[in-house]
Amino acid sequence: MGKNNEIRQQNEDSILETELAVELKALINQIEGLDEYRLPQRAYHIIRIAIRDLILPPGKTILEREMAEILDMSRTPVREALVRLETEGVVRLIPRRGFIVKPIEKEDLPKRVAQIEPVVSRVEDKVDELVAKVDSMGTSIGEVKSAQKGMIWVVGAIVGLIQLVPVVKDLLTGG
Repeated sequence: MGKNNEIRQQNEDSILETELAVELKALINQIEGLDEYRLPQRAYHIIRIAIRDLILPPGKTILEREMAEILDMSRTPVREALVRLETEGVVRLIPRRGFIVKPIEKEDLPKRVAQIEPVVSRVEDKVDELVAKVDSMGTSIGEVKSAQKGMIWVVGAIVGLIQLVPVVKDLLTGG
């Protein structure tokens, strides 16, 4: 019995040390206000953002149990989040297993672009706002920190959009 527990612990340690786990933990640290959400909402937001940022790329299969361990919560809130994402058409659930991130289909591109356009618009607005702030900025530490936070958000949004470029190119070229 002790040997089985030791093997199980080694497997859990390896799951938590995977590249996916490291990327998800980094993502979690960047998301503000997660502690305010109930666990199912927290799992939903983390998984949704991970899919949007291609940390969980189209076609990726993830076990419910692994996701629960990475997110440091039980399987129930993860399952609730996945059911919600399935109703939105983002993932396909595999009973008693986990989920597959649905691929982006060519037919879905106009819808996806429409989803991205508001983000691009918000990025442009945020950049304009930050440029205006920096132009009018005195030496206030609070203003510098505010501008810094805004720039981090802008860079994150731009990185997310840049990561979508190869996916869109592949879809358009059939590759």
